[in-house]
Amino acid sequence: MNALFTFFEYLGVLVFALSGSIMAARKNMDFYGSIILAILTALGGGLIRDVMIGRIPPLMLSQGSYLAVAAAAAPIIFVFYRRLEKFHYPLRILDALGLGVFTVLGARTALAAGLISLWRTRGTSRASTSLSIPPPVPLS
Repeated sequence: MNALFTFFEYLGVLVFALSGSIMAARKNMDFYGSIILAILTALGGGLIRDVMIGRIPPLMLSQGSYLAVAAAAAPIIFVFYRRLEKFHYPLRILDALGLGVFTVLGARTALAAGLISLWRTRGTSRASTSLSIPPPVPLS
């Protein structure tokens, strides 16, 4: 089962890196800009998530393979961008796929970290978070 989740982690990184690289191509960035935007798009959310739940060092930085997959997306788009833009909405399709993958993986990570508890009540699923949100501070 872990191999399946690892596959989806790499798939999500690749898809979001492709998405970031497409945006770089649309903004006429050079190859270096495409690599940077691909890496930031692919790894930024997971990096923030891991720091917020206390996973130090973050998974995306502790294993160089995630960085390599994200960086590999830039040359693919740099070479095939003209052909890819002929499809209808390639960015929307990639973003939808990436969001679906990372939503499931993010929920799994939160469950593993003990931040969400699930229970069943009369046939419906309920979720509660253990994150405490402080009350708003009045502006004076």
